[in-house]
Amino acid sequence: TRLIARCSILAILAANDRHVIDCHRGWGARGAASVDMTWVLLYSFEGGKIVSVRNFPADQYEADRFFNEAYCLAE
Repeated sequence: TRLIARCSILAILAANDRHVIDCHRGWGARGAASVDMTWVLLYSFEGGKIVSVRNFPADQYEADRFFNEAYCLAE
């Protein structure tokens, strides 16, 4: 089953030459599993390119539930 996901930027919380922090609403579904919540992403840049992105869900338990249900992850 294919993941269908969307996001809507709510705000850019902070930015400098090395990092950008965004707050967005992310929602999606895969099969019977669905999620709709606020997420924060921390982008790190080097040489003008993204080198890493860290994702922080508003509700870690809800994120775990969604990804475990959608992808049958190991316990």
